Amino acid sequence: MIAMLAGGGLYLFFRSHPSSSLVPEVARASSLPQPPPPWSPAQIKELLSVVASTEAEGLRPADYNLDALGREVAQRQFGPKLDALAEKTLAAIAHDFAAGRVRNRHSFNWYIDYQGPDLAQLTAQAMAARERGDLRSWVASLLPTDPAYHALRDALANTQDEDRRDRIKANLERWRWLPRDFGGGDQLYINLPTYRVDLIRAGERVASYKAVIGATDMPTPVLSAPVRQVIANPDWIVPASIVRKSKLRPGTSSRYSFSTRPDGTLRVRQKPGPGNALGKLKIEFPNKLAIYFHDTPSRSLFGASDRTFSHGCVRVQDIEELAGQVVSNPERLSKALAGANTRSLPARPNLRANVVYLTLVPDGAGGISDVGDPYMLDEKLVAALAGRKPKPATLGPKAEGTTTPKPREVQPAASREPPGESASPLAVPEASPTAPSPESEDLSPPLENEGANDAGETLPRPE
Repeated sequence: MIAMLAGGGLYLFFRSHPSSSLVPEVARASSLPQPPPPWSPAQIKELLSVVASTEAEGLRPADYNLDALGREVAQRQFGPKLDALAEKTLAAIAHDFAAGRVRNRHSFNWYIDYQGPDLAQLTAQAMAARERGDLRSWVASLLPTDPAYHALRDALANTQDEDRRDRIKANLERWRWLPRDFGGGDQLYINLPTYRVDLIRAGERVASYKAVIGATDMPTPVLSAPVRQVIANPDWIVPASIVRKSKLRPGTSSRYSFSTRPDGTLRVRQKPGPGNALGKLKIEFPNKLAIYFHDTPSRSLFGASDRTFSHGCVRVQDIEELAGQVVSNPERLSKALAGANTRSLPARPNLRANVVYLTLVPDGAGGISDVGDPYMLDEKLVAALAGRKPKPATLGPKAEGTTTPKPREVQPAASREPPGESASPLAVPEASPTAPSPESEDLSPPLENEGANDAGETLPRPE
């Protein structure tokens, strides 16, 4: 397809530029796109096998022109019409195996914008696979190679329960959204439904810490970025939504400083100290959504079973211990924490923060374990894969004995979804959204509890 477009572009260029007569007519003709060779009956038969194989990946063969191809073959209608249908079918399967079927990922709070191999690369590889009669092996090579993906495939093949199968399909799709080299090297890894941040070195987990993640109406997004620095004694720029609701103004509290932005809005800064919403430490990794890991003065929340309380950032228990393993100079960190001033310390090189959302994971015994779906996204993704609207979903009460409030109805980060993004699972991918400024940290609508800050506390009222 790329070759055809490129050739057509050259043709139009020469046609509109008479001065290009220096190029011989023969060379000009040779630059025009050549049609792909016709599909042979053997190649069509192999393509039908490829279509059938999509079911093992949690996809639907009917979505890949199975009936139309079958009719053409049954009527022995080989020719341009069948060739075009075969090309379209193979391109769709290659894309969906390589990068996932559902395109509108931002509506699932997913901001790892992996798009799979370049289209020209896929086109060339598909042509070569056709010629050597190896289509099925080639499309299989586009799938994730992580053992977790294969564990899910095995579970799908051995599960009859439809609800369970649907959730497996949703998680297979999430794996297809991830880069094929995802998760390698040193990383701070959090699978949000587990409420834990793991420190991983050379593929081995060396430490694990409890975490508090975004509330159900302002969920923590899925993203990946290099860890750059640790901030000791951080200040906190109060989100504009909280400033509006809490009516914070100069003179209301000595814990805050006030200034005016160029656009005339009030900028409120909470000074470092014991009551700061970010606690004593912040671990930063650059991303357009202003998400980071941080400490909190509200440590009692780590005792809850379902820990969805923050404004989107991730709070980490015992973060001082974690930060000591993240910074390149732990001694400097200890000295900085002994003081009261804000200090920035560089992180160890080649460390990434990986934030993912997987509700079924390998259990270590050859099966898969259900770690929960705190943002109720599985049903929505299952519906997208099936080309239908999801059922209305509300969260139930949390486990008995916890002090956590009853969650509100799920509203998955509508403020982060780029305008104009199509709900069709086969829509063309949109460009990355324009995200909030890291300074504002105003990621989504404020909590219903007026004046709640990112530590789950209440901001002071005007005196």
